[in-house]
Amino acid sequence: MSVSTLKKKKKDLEDIRTAQIAALTQATHTTTEQLVAVERDLSQRVSRHEKALENFTRLDLLERRAAYSLPTDTGRTVYLPQTARGHVPMLRPVLRRLFPARYPVEPWQDWPFGAIVVDKQAMWLRVDGPGLSVAEADVFIALLATTGGQTEYMVSLSVWELLAQMGRSRNANNAAQLVTQIERLGATYIKLYNDEGQQMGDKLPMLISSKNGDAEGGSKTIASKLDARFAALYADGRSNWTPMSHLMLSKLDGRAKFTRWLALVLSTYGAPHRSSVRDLQEYSGIETGRQSDFRRDLIVACKILESDEVGLLAPGRSKLQKNHGNWLLSIEKRQTGARFDHRLEMPALVIDACSLWLHSSPERD
Repeated sequence: MSVSTLKKKKKDLEDIRTAQIAALTQATHTTTEQLVAVERDLSQRVSRHEKALENFTRLDLLERRAAYSLPTDTGRTVYLPQTARGHVPMLRPVLRRLFPARYPVEPWQDWPFGAIVVDKQAMWLRVDGPGLSVAEADVFIALLATTGGQTEYMVSLSVWELLAQMGRSRNANNAAQLVTQIERLGATYIKLYNDEGQQMGDKLPMLISSKNGDAEGGSKTIASKLDARFAALYADGRSNWTPMSHLMLSKLDGRAKFTRWLALVLSTYGAPHRSSVRDLQEYSGIETGRQSDFRRDLIVACKILESDEVGLLAPGRSKLQKNHGNWLLSIEKRQTGARFDHRLEMPALVIDACSLWLHSSPERD
């Protein structure tokens, strides 16, 4: 059914509802038999058009989502996809594999962590670096929230300000850890490979950062920005990324690394969803422990994520089930994801992903 036909049927339904309201408001001048006849006729016509209106609404929403879920270029700045306030766009492979609950034992060297689609071609993601954990995810997500989705925008924040954004206590120990975590992000590089195993362009730093000296109160000032090429990884629309709530993460105890890690991974799935416990244990980086202990930790973490204070999972819906010898974690989220919110105030074009990736320098001005 064409869009024009759907629009016409939507108009028909609006006319029907207007007539229905008019009939009800004039009921004092209408006999009961006449009113029943009008209601019957209107209900039959409404039922024929409701499905068409539903299809129209879905199609109209998909058309709007397609534009808003892609990275855009204003001619001055490349923007990541736009999300509702309180959320940031995060790559699903990054959330599932780059930020485990524990640091890896060995540094990453050409380590494969996922695949994405760029311009309808499968691309393989590999990473070099010292290794990251959920602690770096907190920092990265907070910086994404600060930039408002802009790349190449230098953000200058004091360590105290960044700690407050992440919901962490402002003390010397946390400040020192934060500086180290930003250095780890800056030393981590993503590489893109095609199906033939050829590396596409130069490696991409997760974060370009520097220290700008001391701020008021003795806190260091950290300057950081995203490389514009990072946006190319989002170019296949919503299938590559998910809205991540930085407000929800800030409510979780900074010491509860396992719970914060689970929140990252579960945010990449729809609702309801069943995840293999074996896969979750691999993502977590806790592969050496007993699975029975890991399952117990999963249930404890899910209870925290179900609480009204956090609000990620639906209360009482998280379950562990055994299926053909394999344990599965079933969850249901309270929200399937934030709606898109296009906030750019200037004309913007969807970026050419391959061109952006291959021809942009790592620190383009």
